[in-house]
Amino acid sequence: MQTDQKTIDRFEQLRQQAEDFIKKQPDDVPESFGNIIDLVHELNIHQTELKIQNEELQRAQNELLELKQEYESLYEFAPCAYITINPNVIITRANLFAVKILEKDRKYLIHSTFNRFIAPGWEDTFLTARQIAGQTGNKQSVELPLKRKNDTPAWVRVEIEADCDENQAVIQWRLVLIDITERKRMDEELIMLSTAIKQSPVSIVITGLDGNIQYVNPKFCRLTGYSENEVLGKNPRILQSGRTSEQVYKNLWKTILSGNKWRGEFQNKKKNGALYCEEAVISPIKNKEGHITHFLGVKEDITERKKMAHQLQQIQKIEAIGTLAGGIAHDFNNMLGIIAGNVSYVLNILKNEDDITESLLDVQESVKQGANLTRQLITFAKGGAPIKKVIELNALIKDTAKLVLRGSNAICKFNLDENLWRIEADEDQLNQALTNLIINSDQAMPEGGTIQIDTENKNIDDVDSFLLPLGPYVSIKIIDQGIGIPEKHLSKIFDPFFSMKQKGSGLGLSTTFSIIKKHNGHIWAESTIGTGTTFTIYLPVTDKTLSQPERPDKIDHKGQGKILVMDDQEDILKMAQRILSGMGYETVFAKDGAQAIEIYRKAYQSSNKFDLVVLDLTIPGGMGGVKTIPELLKINPNANVVVSSGYSNDPVISDYQAYGFCSVLEKPYSIDQVAALLNKILGEKTEPK
Repeated sequence: MQTDQKTIDRFEQLRQQAEDFIKKQPDDVPESFGNIIDLVHELNIHQTELKIQNEELQRAQNELLELKQEYESLYEFAPCAYITINPNVIITRANLFAVKILEKDRKYLIHSTFNRFIAPGWEDTFLTARQIAGQTGNKQSVELPLKRKNDTPAWVRVEIEADCDENQAVIQWRLVLIDITERKRMDEELIMLSTAIKQSPVSIVITGLDGNIQYVNPKFCRLTGYSENEVLGKNPRILQSGRTSEQVYKNLWKTILSGNKWRGEFQNKKKNGALYCEEAVISPIKNKEGHITHFLGVKEDITERKKMAHQLQQIQKIEAIGTLAGGIAHDFNNMLGIIAGNVSYVLNILKNEDDITESLLDVQESVKQGANLTRQLITFAKGGAPIKKVIELNALIKDTAKLVLRGSNAICKFNLDENLWRIEADEDQLNQALTNLIINSDQAMPEGGTIQIDTENKNIDDVDSFLLPLGPYVSIKIIDQGIGIPEKHLSKIFDPFFSMKQKGSGLGLSTTFSIIKKHNGHIWAESTIGTGTTFTIYLPVTDKTLSQPERPDKIDHKGQGKILVMDDQEDILKMAQRILSGMGYETVFAKDGAQAIEIYRKAYQSSNKFDLVVLDLTIPGGMGGVKTIPELLKINPNANVVVSSGYSNDPVISDYQAYGFCSVLEKPYSIDQVAALLNKILGEKTEPK
């Protein structure tokens, strides 16, 4: 451009000289001067063209400069990192985003090795991508984690291009780094969410607008028994049992189609036909525009929870009559105690086998039967606890079944585990529970049949499977071939006073239920009409050794001394006086704790002390045995004090030593029981009759 301008200037100078020269010449100038004039005109034209070209060139240069500035601005402020590295991976150029994502000043970045910003272990990945880009000439893309300040996570997608010379040797690498940290985080969240859904303890179902299933998680399949392929494209109503009303489904659709969440319960049926109850929350899923695209169902199996709630109701019903049962049991036992004690006293005097003796033995047997009936009421009393010992469960089951089924049309088959774990139980109560169940099975087969009893060691390791703590248990199954129990009645059979028998009292199964619960066990029933019923019992095991056999019932005792008996029943005091006097003891009586304390204090302060004190556990309206004994022990820390009660399952009876008593005398008691007690405490020898 500079040469052209000089030419123009030179032509302008010549033109001006030519014009000046012509003006000075006469009109008859030679022809050559005309040629000079033509030349001047041509120079003028050429000058104009050169000016135009110069202006266009200037404009092009300005546009190029603007484009260059725009490019530099785009490069510098781009939303991704532009980095240039040489063949030695040294950074030679970097824009602002590169400064930001690598968290280093530009001065530091330039001449730094790019590899130092790559997380350890990923350098080879970057090297491989560079080599492929250089060999093929194609752009390569790779995802890399960056190493930044404070170990903050950062991921980039690196696009790599190679610039080569005419010999295909790499001159430099051009890198584009796109921040994908948020996308990676979302991917991880999606993976975590997917894992959570797959491992969720509740069923998850996703349907389309038509209600047909598009997704189910593994819990749904485990619960229902259907595989994923079996339910995809199907309507959830394949689970219908017919026990959920149509109105529930109508309300469900009305709610979710209006964009609201629905919560409710279904009585559904598994693939194998088993029924279960589930609580469901069904919500509409909306897109960005707010339109419903899918429905999400989150369902929880609440069958066990329902059972637990029903069990709780049964326990509450039983506890509701506990006070009444306890009062009745107390009074009834006192009456039985009077009869039993006096009969045993008279039998001890008669010593012969005449008609009177035989009649008294019949009375004594009736008293025992009455005591068995009383135990059913005692079981309902609040706060009761069985008097436990380690027992031979298999032997107890066999003996109970043989006794109950004697003379019955039913036969009993046993499948008893020879290596059954030991349990600790109240033998009388457990015998009563088994008796009630076997009688129930026998009466369910009026034409006869087979009752099968199984025992087995079981470990509960699934918290959702039973209403019991995890651990080892012994299971008992009593299976009959009877008429079965209608489903509408199955949930009520353990309720107090519920009975399907015309002459049933409704106490048998509820007593059994209470006994098993007080042994920290669980009992439930399964039944099919026309096929039979199965009662299953779980009882916790113990590591204690088997108890030694009890001593014979029939024993004598003779002694001397002084005994204080506290009871609110006059007849019981008279009966106790006859028994104790016959054994050689002076007997003093008290009607309540306050009177007993006063009598004992006066005797202790004199030389005529008591050898033994018998305290009734419960004194209506007065001080009972538990409140009395601390006062007696204050007077004499070595006092021999026995607790007496008809509440055999009272915690004081089962743990009497913790309250300061030295032994227990259960009502109704006989002369033999009193003799055994005195032999134990006062040291007399026992001689079987």
